[in-house]
Amino acid sequence: MSFANPLFFWGLLSLIPLAAIYFLKVRPARKPATAWFLWDSIFQENRARTLFQRFRDLFSLLLLLALCFAAVVMATARPFLTGEDRRDLVLLIDNSASMNAIDGGQSRLDRAKQVAAQIVQALNGTQRCSLATVAQTVSFRSNLTDNPKELLDAIESIQPGSMPLSLAALNRIAEGQASGIKQANQLNQSNEAGANVADVPATEQPGHRVILISDGVLGGELNASIELLKVGESTEQNVGLVGCDLQRLPTADGRIGGFLQTASTFENPVLVDLSVCHETADNLVKLIPLEIQPGINRAEVFEIGDAADGRWIIRLETEDCLEDDNTAWVVLPPRVPIEEAVAADYPWFYENSVVAFSRSGDLLQLVDPAAARLVIGSGNIRLEGLAADTGLLLFRPEGESPWWNDLGEEFAPTIPRVLDENHPVMRHMDATGVDYSGARKLRAPPGSEIWVVAEDETPLIWRTTVAGRNAVVVNLDPGAGGFFLSPWFPVLVYSTATHLAGRTEPVRSTWATGSTVPVQGHLPGESTTWTAPDGTSWST
Repeated sequence: MSFANPLFFWGLLSLIPLAAIYFLKVRPARKPATAWFLWDSIFQENRARTLFQRFRDLFSLLLLLALCFAAVVMATARPFLTGEDRRDLVLLIDNSASMNAIDGGQSRLDRAKQVAAQIVQALNGTQRCSLATVAQTVSFRSNLTDNPKELLDAIESIQPGSMPLSLAALNRIAEGQASGIKQANQLNQSNEAGANVADVPATEQPGHRVILISDGVLGGELNASIELLKVGESTEQNVGLVGCDLQRLPTADGRIGGFLQTASTFENPVLVDLSVCHETADNLVKLIPLEIQPGINRAEVFEIGDAADGRWIIRLETEDCLEDDNTAWVVLPPRVPIEEAVAADYPWFYENSVVAFSRSGDLLQLVDPAAARLVIGSGNIRLEGLAADTGLLLFRPEGESPWWNDLGEEFAPTIPRVLDENHPVMRHMDATGVDYSGARKLRAPPGSEIWVVAEDETPLIWRTTVAGRNAVVVNLDPGAGGFFLSPWFPVLVYSTATHLAGRTEPVRSTWATGSTVPVQGHLPGESTTWTAPDGTSWST
């Protein structure tokens, strides 16, 4: 037997007031009597037994003190058998989206909370435990404690989530990289429930048990050091959306195309209606009957004419064991063309490269230079009248310019080399197959991002920034080598426009839950302020 708490000294001190109370005597009240001889024999008998009475009182006192001392020591020291597993316990409750499924009339999360409560009650306050939830991240709900009420209250406060379960977050628990007993102790009572464990520095962990209460939908193999208590042996059936998208079609009537994919755990085909609504569920735009086969179904496509921008709701009108996967929220962004202008002696080819894209989805739009986001030209163009953030696409360098240094004689590159094939401006064109006739010997300004060089390392295509203005320079004469007639000319124009406008990646209409959404609209190194629908602002 071992003692978990050396507080018996306090138990010993607590016996002093108990002994003092024992020696307190109640003084009898005095009363007059009519005959003394009747009382005299009684007093004689009591005097004969006084010595024995004193020894009897002392023995009873010592016995009482010993019993009280033993009870206090046992209560404060908390003895336990040395063969028991006394490691601290970490209870992880899975509150990911799959735990919202209904099994036997209750959700899997409710069942997991009941199992966790039973474990806490079985500890009976004799073992320390910490409670956390896990989905995309691990969030501690209770510090390491042996207080059953605190743990039970934390279990009761757990709410269902909509994020998928991250196996990486679970494995970090086992590896001692992101969570554990010591880290739980660092979350003091002032922290909000659900503080992210990633905010707590990792430390070396003592021996402890980690128990995961989950439905077992992990998406991979669980680390062997984590014990899995599985809940939810479901016989319920489910259908759901596993893929969805809306995009504008390159037509003049504003039509959009829709894509969706479904899955089913039913053994037989299921007939459901697919509703497509704009902004609210009450604004039904299209109703499509679907026959969903068991397993993963083939993709379904549909079209909607004259569709408006904004939020769309795509929903399977059915009742099954998991409601969350029946609805997808899709945003159709407005068409915002990139305004471009031309500043060149022979603008026809430049202008037509822009007009070609304006006819297919309003990707580019030709405007006056004062309103342009990108100005295309040749040589050292004038900057007067341009906005401070207007980008430049410059061909055929000539004269003094901040966009190049040490301009020299023409030369004919023979083996151009691409330094960054995956750059957004380069990845859609064959830069090695371009005729670089009219190229000049020069140097790119310090800090430039060079994408293509000649065999002697002379830069051929690069981006540089001067006084906050970005410029992409193409070291060739598009008229001398027939680059105007090359299919790579309009590709370069479009890629440069989207890159300098910060719109290299198209805005997707929907993202899977738990995805990291890239920020659109600015170049690396630039600062942008963002405002959420609730008015919250932040800078990136």
